[in-house]
Amino acid sequence: MAVDVWGVVLLNVTSLVSLTLFPAGASLGLSTLFWDLAGVLGTILPAAYSVQLLLQECPSVHTLYDAVAHAGGETAGKFVVVCEWVNGMSFSVPMLQFTAVALAEALTHLGLPVSEDFATSGWYLASAVVAQMVLLTGLQMQNLDETMRWLWFLAAAGVLLPLVTLVVGSVTYGTMPPMHPHNTEGFFQPAAAAVMFGFGGIEVAAFHAKDSSPAAYQAAIGISAFLTIVMYALGQVSIAALVPQGEIDISRGAIQALRVATGGNDIMFAANCVLAAVGGLASALPWLHGPIQGMAQLAGQKEKTMIILQNAFGACLGVIFLCTPSSAAFWWLLSISACMTQSLYLVIYGSCLVGKRRDRGDVLILIGIVTSSCGLLLDLRPPDGTLTAVSVFFKKNCC
Repeated sequence: MAVDVWGVVLLNVTSLVSLTLFPAGASLGLSTLFWDLAGVLGTILPAAYSVQLLLQECPSVHTLYDAVAHAGGETAGKFVVVCEWVNGMSFSVPMLQFTAVALAEALTHLGLPVSEDFATSGWYLASAVVAQMVLLTGLQMQNLDETMRWLWFLAAAGVLLPLVTLVVGSVTYGTMPPMHPHNTEGFFQPAAAAVMFGFGGIEVAAFHAKDSSPAAYQAAIGISAFLTIVMYALGQVSIAALVPQGEIDISRGAIQALRVATGGNDIMFAANCVLAAVGGLASALPWLHGPIQGMAQLAGQKEKTMIILQNAFGACLGVIFLCTPSSAAFWWLLSISACMTQSLYLVIYGSCLVGKRRDRGDVLILIGIVTSSCGLLLDLRPPDGTLTAVSVFFKKNCC
C-alpha cells in the first residue's frame, strides 16, 4: 500500500501517539516535557535516519526484513522481523486492554447495570482481548488498501478528540502539575516507558511511501516528529493537571483524566470513552499487520496463515489478565514490547554502520545506540502504588 507524504505522516502519528501511553509521562509531572524531547532526539531521529539510509542502499525493498538483510546480512534481517512480530503482538494487547476498559467505563456511566469493578475484571479483559483479536483478524483478511485509510482517520479521531477534551478540561478543572513527582520511588520506570518505547514505530511507515526521496522522507519525518511531541506533551501535561500525582493509574490514566475533564457529565464522558476505544482498536491494526509480510516471507507461509497464527498468539496473551492485576499485566506486556523495540533498533543501527562510509550522520546513529542500550538495561517494573492508585482516585471522583 503506497501512500504520499501526508499518508506517511498520518501512519506515523496514529502508530506513535496513543492515549494508552500518555499516563506514563504524566506520572513525571512537568518534567515529562524534557523526556518527550529526549524521546524525539534519542529514538525518532536516529531510527528515521537509519531507515532512510537503508532505503537509499536498496530503494526497491518493500519490507524491513529485506532492507536490513541487504545491509547487515540475512541473520540480522530475520532477527529484526521476529522482534517486530513479537512487538506487534505484545503491544497490541495493552492497547486492546485500554479499549476494553474505555468501553466498560462508557457502559457504566450510561446507566447500564455494570458493576464498578467490571472494567478491571480479569475475565472481562481476557474475553475482550480475544473478541477484539477475532475482529482484527477479520479485518486483516480483507483488502486493506482502502480500509486502512479509514482506520487511520478513526485512529486519529480517537486520539485527537479526547485529547482536545483533556486539554480544555485541564484548563477548566485542572491544577498546575509539579515539576517532579512528589514520590520519586519508581521515577525511572515510567520515564523509560515514555521515552524508550512511546516513540517507537516510526521505521514502519517508510516502506509504504510512494516517494522515498530524501526531501520527501525528511519532510514526512519532520512533520511527524513535531506533531508527535506536541500531542504527547499536551496529553501528558493535561493528565498530570487533572489527576493528582500518586493516583495516576499507568494502564488507564487517560480514562481517569477524562472523567475529571468532562466535569462529571456522564454523556460527555461516555462519548469520549467510546471515541478512545474506537481509536485504540484502529491503532492496534497497524501494529499487528505491519510485520506480517516480512514474517510470511521469513516463514515461507501465506500471509493469511501468519495473520491467524499471530492473532491467536496475541489472544493467548490475554490470559495474563486472569493471573495478575490489570496494571501489572500492562507493564509486563509493555516490558516485552520495549525490549523487542530496542533490540530491533540496535540491529538496525548496526546494519547501517556495516560498510557505511564514516560521516557526521554516525553521531545520530551512536545516539540511537546509547538510547536503545539504556532502554534494555532499565528495569520496567511498575512503580510502587500503581496497582492501588486507581481505586483511590475513582472512589473520590466517580462514586
